[in-house]
Amino acid sequence: GLRFAIGCRGNAIQRNHLQNIGFTGLQLGEIIRHNEDERDIVRDNEVADNVVKNCGVDNAGGVGIWVGISRDNHIHHNEICDLPYT
Repeated sequence: GLRFAIGCRGNAIQRNHLQNIGFTGLQLGEIIRHNEDERDIVRDNEVADNVVKNCGVDNAGGVGIWVGISRDNHIHHNEICDLPYT
C-alpha cells in the first residue's frame, strides 16, 4: 500500500481506497528509531476518510493501518475491513 517513513511530516492521506494489497495497507512511522535527530521523526500527518479493505492477501500478517515510531498524527474516520489478522 502506502508507506510514510523517515522525515515524513505534514501529509494528508485522505479519501483513498486501498484494497487487494499483498501486505499492510498503510504504514505510518518506523519500526526502529534510526537516530536521535528530531527531523527524522514521522509526525503531524493526518489519515482520514480512507477505505482500507482486503489487505494481507499475500502475507496474512498485514494490517490495515500500522503506526510505529511517530508522533502527533491524527487517524480518524477510516473504514478498515476484510483483513485476515487485525
